[in-house]
Amino acid sequence: MTRNRRSRPRDLAVQAVASAALGTLPLHRAPRPLRAAMVWGPAVLTAGVMARALLRGPAETGPADTDVVADGRPVEAEADPATGAAEELEAWTRPPLAMVVLMPLAFGGLVGAASAAGIRADRWVEETLRRRGAPAPRLIIGVLSGVLMTGLTLLEDRFEDADGADEPGRAGGA
Repeated sequence: MTRNRRSRPRDLAVQAVASAALGTLPLHRAPRPLRAAMVWGPAVLTAGVMARALLRGPAETGPADTDVVADGRPVEAEADPATGAAEELEAWTRPPLAMVVLMPLAFGGLVGAASAAGIRADRWVEETLRRRGAPAPRLIIGVLSGVLMTGLTLLEDRFEDADGADEPGRAGGA
């Protein structure tokens, strides 16, 4: 995804404000059903998406496999017999049932455990700030989460720019 230079500061500011606003919400004080939904929702969604991906066959060829010539007409890409869709379909076999069941359960459990740990960490940070006499612990948590998210985004952009400079044909590449 490419961004123009003008929208970048605005995007970072919106992201920082949204992250700070979400950081002020006390997750551990949410009603029990909402906390359960914050843990189980992402866990079940992760498991379902992973199971679907494991059961899905090779990608089907479609309009994305066409080239456009100068007059705007789509031209089908020539089929390479070594990587043809028919051979790819024949070579693909369904993964074992144990893998289709256990991997999604493991990753869903990992996501659920991370969500639960995040709620506990939220409680711990707020209680620690209160014990140390911070006047507005939720506001401090919100500001810190906004700063952290913005810093991580800038760090990620820096690594993407460094990776893109090594590739020919991209900005900064030879």
